[in-house]
Amino acid sequence: YAVAKDLDLSEGKPLEILDSSDFTAVEPEGALLIEIYRADHTAFSKKLNRVVMMKDAPDHDKEDFILLSGTKVREMLGNGIAPPPEFSRPEVAQVLMDYYQSAEGK
Repeated sequence: YAVAKDLDLSEGKPLEILDSSDFTAVEPEGALLIEIYRADHTAFSKKLNRVVMMKDAPDHDKEDFILLSGTKVREMLGNGIAPPPEFSRPEVAQVLMDYYQSAEGK
């Protein structure tokens, strides 16, 4: 939870735009102690031959990754183009292509 500091909500006063410095973290009694995992973009690493989070591969250059957005993959599937094998098994890509080329998937 976060609570806004020194926020004046007097009638007629415009709402302020807040940033993270305007809040104080509050841990309510009995709250779950969950640590937030700051995820990053995932991509296939040509160097490691597996999918990684880009932030976890600082020794990589942009050329070391195969990176496709979900939008791009759906567009490819809809056009009957299978994603690279690093992204999808051929039989799975075929099922997805069939769906995205059907009336239901458009």
